[in-house]
Amino acid sequence: SNSPKPISKLKIPSSLAKLDLSNQDQEKFNSGNMVVNQVSKSDGPGGSAVAIQAVYAPVDVVWRELLDFNAYVGKVEKLSECSIYEVNTLAESKEIKVRFVVKAAPGFQYEYYCSHIFNPETGTLSWTLDRDHKNDFK
Repeated sequence: SNSPKPISKLKIPSSLAKLDLSNQDQEKFNSGNMVVNQVSKSDGPGGSAVAIQAVYAPVDVVWRELLDFNAYVGKVEKLSECSIYEVNTLAESKEIKVRFVVKAAPGFQYEYYCSHIFNPETGTLSWTLDRDHKNDFK
């Protein structure tokens, strides 16, 4: 059956095992929707976020789709350009640097650069802004 399963029955990466979901978020997750928890930094701008969603597909298919950044245009709304500009192999992970251009409205677009860390051992993909490039937001 493809019906959503409760979070406790899904294999969750150990790095997310301590994720504390509210009852509302748990319900949202169990319904097959994405749950995003955002945390602002207390000492200034910025912060972090964790997003989880149950995807009912083979793991290799999911990772292939997530890591195919060059194919994001057409899949991500308002994204007009997306390209990998650097790839580095790290000890247990891979760093993938990607440039994004979003056309937010006619005559208005923004550009940003991200460093993604893919760790197949933990089943996680994280990202931060690449501060070596000029980003249109902080």
